[in-house]
Amino acid sequence: FYSGSQELENQVVGAIQEALDYLGFSHQELILSGLSMGAFGSLYYAADLEPYAVIVGKPFTNLGDTTAALKLKRPGEFETSADMLRNVGGGSDQEAIDRWNARFWDKFGKKEFAKTDFAIAYMEQDDYDGLAIQRLIPHLANTQATLYAKGYEGRHNDNSRSINKWFMTQYHKLLEIGFERKF
Repeated sequence: FYSGSQELENQVVGAIQEALDYLGFSHQELILSGLSMGAFGSLYYAADLEPYAVIVGKPFTNLGDTTAALKLKRPGEFETSADMLRNVGGGSDQEAIDRWNARFWDKFGKKEFAKTDFAIAYMEQDDYDGLAIQRLIPHLANTQATLYAKGYEGRHNDNSRSINKWFMTQYHKLLEIGFERKF
């Protein structure tokens, strides 16, 4: 999830900025993208980097809730998230769960994303973070961001082929839209 101490998170942003500088690119030529865990990082760091686009599939935004529900919804899977809850959220009680959820929304929720396009593919019955899309779409609809979203029937790991195909199609579309005049 590329989440951790402030020092780690500053290093992630610094590494991306260093690469942009090296390539002679601005943040408006940056596309952040990821699937599942990588979707969290892409969305989370969009608040710091204000990229041209964010392309994600099967997003996570409420990591505390996701971790708390694993025992019932996906027993035996992704148990390392409990360690992350303790390390990042500061415990395993409801306050830690709420803190970990708030960590994303406190950062992401303050941005208007005036020049950012968001392409989000999601599973309609996502059993990891079933609230991600229910919160992302209404939030982004109230910002200046451009939003493309596509839902697919199923749980988090169902129909990955369709999610991946849509994900790659968005790359082509957003590169055409945003860069056809530059090259």
